[in-house]
Amino acid sequence: MLQKIFRTKEGKIAAIIMAFTILIIISSLVISGYKRKKDYLEQAVMAENYLNSGKYEQAVEAYTKVLSMKGSDKKLITIGLAEAYAGLDEYDQALKILRAFYIKTPDIKVKEKIEEITSRKTDYEFSQIISKAEVFFSNKEYEKAISEYEKAKQIKSKDAISYKKIAEAYLHLGEYEKAREEVLEGQEITGDDSIKDTLDLVNSFLYREQYDALMTQAEEYILQENYKDGEKTYQEAIKLLPNESDAYIRLADIYISQGKHDEAIRLLSSIINSNTDDQELTDVYMRAKESKSISEEKSNIVKLMVDAIKKRNYNELVDIMTSSFFIENIAEETEVYYNLRYEVPADDDNTRKLTDGLNLIIYDQFTLYYGDIQNGRKNGNGLYLAISENREDAYSYFEGEWNRNLPNGFGRYIEIESYTDDKGYVHEKKTMTEGNYSNGLENGNMTKYFYEDNREISSLSYQTKDGVPIPLSRNSISKYPALEAGYYIIGEMFFSGSPSGEYYSVKSGTVWGISGILK
Repeated sequence: MLQKIFRTKEGKIAAIIMAFTILIIISSLVISGYKRKKDYLEQAVMAENYLNSGKYEQAVEAYTKVLSMKGSDKKLITIGLAEAYAGLDEYDQALKILRAFYIKTPDIKVKEKIEEITSRKTDYEFSQIISKAEVFFSNKEYEKAISEYEKAKQIKSKDAISYKKIAEAYLHLGEYEKAREEVLEGQEITGDDSIKDTLDLVNSFLYREQYDALMTQAEEYILQENYKDGEKTYQEAIKLLPNESDAYIRLADIYISQGKHDEAIRLLSSIINSNTDDQELTDVYMRAKESKSISEEKSNIVKLMVDAIKKRNYNELVDIMTSSFFIENIAEETEVYYNLRYEVPADDDNTRKLTDGLNLIIYDQFTLYYGDIQNGRKNGNGLYLAISENREDAYSYFEGEWNRNLPNGFGRYIEIESYTDDKGYVHEKKTMTEGNYSNGLENGNMTKYFYEDNREISSLSYQTKDGVPIPLSRNSISKYPALEAGYYIIGEMFFSGSPSGEYYSVKSGTVWGISGILK
């Protein structure tokens, strides 16, 4: 039928028209498809460029437009759109479009992108919480900071930062045990070695707290004069924080006060090189060395004093006692005791104890006792020396028997003073009173010897009772001399061992004894 039509003239014309129409339609379709393809590619490239340049809002708009175009690569465009939303931190929207695509068309690339965006969402939420916590921390709102860090731990339990910061917050709150528990938990869960530094920090605070408690306890012991426990506690503090100088300084002070200078120097030497900037430590160290030097010199001075006493060189002894070193370093307000049973001790602590045996007792810069001590009292033979407080060239001493802490028995009391004559020569006057003493008072038959430059000039024998000179009987005086009112004669003066016919008189109320002992 069609063949017959197309054979006619009219049919041929219709065929030509039909063919031309088909050709036009085909051409139109080709041109239209090319245009759509071109628009799609341009829009897709634009979307990708926005995404790569960080213009995420424009990228979302462009990808959404591309996604609505026919013939677009749905998977590729969906992934790009999800990236754009993620760039805007809109992770939930990104996951929503990815999951919607995956439900319709499961694909490994889309699945991987879902996992990646989920991980990024977790990191984002974690960082947001951490940032909030940091603000609280910087504002010293530590309890609020801890609350936020705890939330962060719920999101990423294996991240060490939350544990570290919680521990630091507890440190600021003074809750050191909680800080330590937090760090140990973090170390166990995360296995992160960096937490060790925080643990060291926490331990340092704990050790400091314990250190301070030990220092306080040690000070209490020292106030109670319980030096043994005080020293032990300071040593415990040193073991706890061996680089802290306070305990070294306090313990060294104790050693110095006890005269244990070598121990103080040895203790401080173990830390001073690593604490050169600690001025107090340096000062105590120098004081220990200086104190040791002074102690050694004190020991040497005491030995010289004992040697002078043994040689009865009392002028040398007085020279020592009037020296600036003796006055400043030995003659103190409290009595100083040196037990001489053995060698003179250098240990200052031993100079505070009165023990039986031969002792040197230094009362002050003017008076001393050298002799026997029994049951804590002067008993036996001893020397008591007293320098005049008004003039250094005058002094006196008693040497003899002691009982019940006072001169009792036979002894000699010597009074010495120096003077300068008109020609500038120095001379020495000495009076020696020999006889029996009772509680420091002359008692019984006594003899006084008068010397000038160690040469006996005269002597006097007389009697006393309880320190009071007894008047010489008038019957024994051939010619009684005239006396001042209130005076009486006690004996005849002897020159070169012979009676001189001159008599010695004293004023009524005179009491003779050992100056310095009698008050």
